[in-house]
Amino acid sequence: MHQTEMIELKKYRRAIEKTIKEHHAANHPVYHCKDGYIVAIYPGGREAKIQKVKNS
Repeated sequence: MHQTEMIELKKYRRAIEKTIKEHHAANHPVYHCKDGYIVAIYPGGREAKIQKVKNS
């Protein structure tokens, strides 16, 4: 991986971390895909499977 790509990846990760912190500070979950499911991650780290992702 080139240095420019590494810098962009770090910026991307920081932006994600910031967004998660902001959502959790407002007591809102963050959603993502994990193990074939859409998962909600709540403040405090609790995870809940919301829906199975369909293969397209």
